Amino acid sequence: MENQITDHLAVPSVMETPQATPAEAPSPRQQLFEDLFNVFKLSLKEKWDGAKVAEHPLGLRLIRLVRATFAQRRLYPETWRVQFVRQARTLHSFTGYRDIRSLLFEWLRSRQFVPEDTDMFVCSDTQMRRHVKRLAQTPPETVVISPSTLSAAKQTEMTILTVDNPETQDRDDALSLRPVKDGFEVGVHIPLLEHVVTRDSVWDRWAYDMAVSIYMPHLVIPMLPHEVSVKHASLDAGKVRPVLSFYFFTDGKSVPQFQRVCCEEIKIQRNADYQQIAQWLAASQFAAKMAGKWKVTDTTKTKEAELHTAVQVWIAGAQQLERKRMKAGGRKFDREQVDVMVLQDGVVQLRRYSQDSAEHKMISEWMIAANHAAARFCAEHELPCIYRVQESGGARAQEEGSEGVNNFVRPQSSLTMAPHHDLGIDGYAQVTSPLRRYSDLLVQRQIAAFLQKGAPVYTSQELSGRATAIEETARRIHKTEAKAEFYYKCVYLNQHRGETFDAEISYAVPPARNVVLMLTDLGLRLFLPLSSIKGLNARQIPPAASPLAVRALCHNMDPDRGTSIFQIRRAFERNDRR
Repeated sequence: MENQITDHLAVPSVMETPQATPAEAPSPRQQLFEDLFNVFKLSLKEKWDGAKVAEHPLGLRLIRLVRATFAQRRLYPETWRVQFVRQARTLHSFTGYRDIRSLLFEWLRSRQFVPEDTDMFVCSDTQMRRHVKRLAQTPPETVVISPSTLSAAKQTEMTILTVDNPETQDRDDALSLRPVKDGFEVGVHIPLLEHVVTRDSVWDRWAYDMAVSIYMPHLVIPMLPHEVSVKHASLDAGKVRPVLSFYFFTDGKSVPQFQRVCCEEIKIQRNADYQQIAQWLAASQFAAKMAGKWKVTDTTKTKEAELHTAVQVWIAGAQQLERKRMKAGGRKFDREQVDVMVLQDGVVQLRRYSQDSAEHKMISEWMIAANHAAARFCAEHELPCIYRVQESGGARAQEEGSEGVNNFVRPQSSLTMAPHHDLGIDGYAQVTSPLRRYSDLLVQRQIAAFLQKGAPVYTSQELSGRATAIEETARRIHKTEAKAEFYYKCVYLNQHRGETFDAEISYAVPPARNVVLMLTDLGLRLFLPLSSIKGLNARQIPPAASPLAVRALCHNMDPDRGTSIFQIRRAFERNDRR
């Protein structure tokens, strides 16, 4: 399977200790490694408990090595960790594990070297373990809220709404609409955290340490304590919150134009979710009528009608913003997405949605517009800022193949404003999610401090050091999130054995010998041995460059051991069953 631990270890360096040849004795260092691995192998075969392992002369060293290999820590040399994984893979015949990460975790857990209730993904990251522990120990009374001195926004005839997934608790952005002469004023509002999370406070240090909130199918680990991100800062209906507001003017004929940014207080009127917005649109048949054109179908003064009008204006503006980005060479976000959720009873559910749906586009385009405005504001006022920069990826590949993705260049952090190629804009600074991303909190502080005091909080040198640390931490956490998503998609397959899925099959790119099975229904790519594939022989499986469309029936899936069996039929064969 794809998420075996070797897929996430670095390639061994050229300084790796060479393997001993029959003509030469192993070095003392290599001999020590071999002795440690032999103890590990023996402990598996004879099913030693924790006490038996600890009593062995090499037991404590072995425990440290297994921990370091599982968490990919630098406690032991990288070459040892890579070699340990390679040799552990050869134990499949009697352990049954192809996923070495799971084997190592089970070895640690069953021998009580980690607590019984420890989560495998949290256990794999030192910072994550530390953060979970301190969040659990946070007394609510330690959250100190400084009184706000901000003026309240004039909310006469203003409609204010948040739109999130139904399970969201930390609502960190809202849209507003107010009729003005010749059009509408649209506001993008973001929680202003200066009264809760001050610079160099405990909460600030924790947020910097984690860089981002962690979203796994079975677990959400907030960057900030629940008392901060939900109770005191979330944009909940009926609450008055200090916010950083970006205002735009739209007349329905031209692209919305940024007007101003300010710090103020607003009262949220309503919290909605994407499904509710979709239902509103369907009920009014708005999606069919709009067809990319400006049209407000209901301007009566009831609260419900005002919300419907606001949604229509926001969507129309989002369409105009998107068209402008497309003309500038930007990318249209229209791919199908799959969210993985684990319910309390352990059942895994999938939530599919399109990024091109009106309700998702409404939020994403206005957030892009606010982040673009933040970048331009910082550049124009010479405020040190963390920009997100993406160079051109060159000629685009067609959206074909086993993963269906374009050529992609990862955005980078920069202190100099430069274009973001995929977005089709000349500058981009993330500011719309300060409850979930520390970089957004830093940019918010810069803008708010300039508006209120005439000077930024951080120098360019201070931001540079923080940006590098944030980037490294966030990238590592995103890998953990990806591993958890992969694992629980496999759990979903285990819970749906006997069902068939649309898929593509091919061999992996040489020199790898595995078969690649891409389950397009799930957005899940599996690397499998040929023995896991039934219904096709070795010669019928095409090379990596020309995958074959098939239907894959899941006979067996063991997410922990990393083993599975699929019955494959060609896509044109209709005698398969779901």
